[in-house]
Amino acid sequence: MASEHIDAVADIAVAANRRFTEAHPHAATQVGVISSTIRAMGIAADAVNIDCLRSGRRLVLILLDRIPGTVGIGIGQKDTVGQYELLGQVDVTALHEDAVLAILEERFVLD
Repeated sequence: MASEHIDAVADIAVAANRRFTEAHPHAATQVGVISSTIRAMGIAADAVNIDCLRSGRRLVLILLDRIPGTVGIGIGQKDTVGQYELLGQVDVTALHEDAVLAILEERFVLD
């Protein structure tokens, strides 16, 4: 089950988001675990999302039960549930704060 890794993924997301908001306080971001919501929709997964309230963008780190130990990384608009661009998949042990921060810098910063 994916939930065995959700705390580690959430910790990485929170740390990356903290660093991002220190550099970009105007971005107005928030981190959330959305496991119960997506499981209620019939998706066998746990996920962490980072939302940028200013841009409306959402980064999703998803742990699917059917692919144990793998984190899917997707980006999309916060209000378009399920319509995300897949950026890649990594082993949960290879997911690092710096990589998540790099995605936030690339996809959330508004000019």
